[in-house]
Amino acid sequence: MKPAITILTVASGVLPALGVWLLWRRIDGRRDHLRRKLRRYEEIMRDPGLSEEERRSRLEREVPSESTMGDLMHIRERIELVGLEQAPEITAPAVLASIGLICATIAGLLSTWFD
Repeated sequence: MKPAITILTVASGVLPALGVWLLWRRIDGRRDHLRRKLRRYEEIMRDPGLSEEERRSRLEREVPSESTMGDLMHIRERIELVGLEQAPEITAPAVLASIGLICATIAGLLSTWFD
């Protein structure tokens, strides 16, 4: 019984940690992408050597917007939808954390019963 308790206890620590790491990696990747994109946008906008037409052309080619005017009109709905669409990206980390909690609970119960 001791090996089962040990395995469950280790899993209860590793699985939630793995879930948090996966979530952090996904969020960090998107954040880095957006930072690079907006940094490039600022560089183009601040370039004094570009005419307005050249600036617009480079912005469309190098840093195209992910939004439209319709997005601005329905911004509240879009923000809510984006939040809800994040659920699949959070599912795997949440499942791992949940399994880790279940393992911890079972290991705790087993250790009290078979100690």
